[in-house]
Amino acid sequence: MNLKACVPIKDQKEKHNPFSEVVSAEKQLWSLIHSKGLLPAEVQDLFYKARAGYEKIILNDHDDVELQDVEYSLWKLHYKHIDEFRKRIDSHMEPFKLFLSEATEFYQDLITKLRRCYGLPEYPLFYDQGGVSSIVDPIKLHKCQYSCHHFLVCLGDLARYGELCKKRDLERHNWSVAANYYFKATLVWPDSGNPHNQVFYSRSWYSAQDLRPYLIDLISNEGIYNPA
Repeated sequence: MNLKACVPIKDQKEKHNPFSEVVSAEKQLWSLIHSKGLLPAEVQDLFYKARAGYEKIILNDHDDVELQDVEYSLWKLHYKHIDEFRKRIDSHMEPFKLFLSEATEFYQDLITKLRRCYGLPEYPLFYDQGGVSSIVDPIKLHKCQYSCHHFLVCLGDLARYGELCKKRDLERHNWSVAANYYFKATLVWPDSGNPHNQVFYSRSWYSAQDLRPYLIDLISNEGIYNPA
């Protein structure tokens, strides 16, 4: 008797859903963090395991999961770590800086890997109708652009947190790195208001002179792209 055949299709999918497996590993991670803190090796190993699981799902483009949910969960995994570090900022400043630096490198590499999976060059990150988009499946191009847009916004957020770690004096921060990521995200996905919102949200941190070139570029959408 085939016992698997007796299991409802929905239950079979849930049992083998890679997203559910990573979520389960992440639950173990947070339980361990609450009992042992952020720095033990076993906590960091479990974090990397969960992150690698999300990355694998994104790069393999599983049909039985919603990639937007996976991308959101991947960022939430990082953000919850950031939140925990900020609660312990006085004693965890250097590990926090290291975490942000490593997370930035991870998202930069993820964009490169994703574009490679879709057969796209690393640059440019945005296209016209007569360029790369003419030789790439429109559905795949759409998915890749959306994901790259989201990851660039994450990189902008990581840059903001990194700048906050450098100096406590808000008047002396340099937000240009974060703004550059948000601007790139806008070029990749012009119809999204998220990068615009992030830059305007940062208005209270920037001087008017600092923000002016980025606001002009966002409004006109004619800025010159200069890969970092």
